[in-house]
Amino acid sequence: MPQFKELANLLKTEYIDKGKLGAATGEGFYKYPNPSYEQPGFLKE
Repeated sequence: MPQFKELANLLKTEYIDKGKLGAATGEGFYKYPNPSYEQPGFLKE
């Protein structure tokens, strides 16, 4: 499916290639420490 390939390419170029690998690197979908999902009301925003 083409949309999966586009998503995979986006994730690779915007996250993996830039070293945004999550908690281990301090940044990924969220910024660490204190990522937004740990804040009260996160799912209500």
